[in-house]
Amino acid sequence: MKPAGICFFDLDGTLLTSDSVVAASSVQALQALRDKNIMPIIATGRTLCEIDHVLDATKMTSVIAMNGQYVMYDGKEVYTNPIVVAEIKALYEGTRSQGIEMAFYTEEKK
Repeated sequence: MKPAGICFFDLDGTLLTSDSVVAASSVQALQALRDKNIMPIIATGRTLCEIDHVLDATKMTSVIAMNGQYVMYDGKEVYTNPIVVAEIKALYEGTRSQGIEMAFYTEEKK
C-alpha cells in the first residue's frame, strides 16, 4: 500500500541518544507514524553496516545512506551510484603520492 506520507530522520540527536542508542520514545513515535500510514525513512551519510542497530531497533526498511549514494525503499535497493573502479584507483594513487589517507566504503553490510 502506498504511504500517505513520508518522514525523513537524521540519526544523531534525532533517532539516537547521545549514547548512540535508539530511545524507546523514538520507537513509539515511529510506530505512531506507521499507524497513520506515514513511512519513516533514515537519511544519513553513514553506511548500512554503521546503522544496522538502528534499522533493527526501529524496524525501519527505508534508508538514504552514504549521502545519497545508496537508497533502499521498503527493503529493496532502488538506487546506487558507485564510483568506477578506475576512478577510485586514480584517486587512491593521487592521495597516496601526497601522503594523504583515504577511506572507502560500500553499501555492503561487511
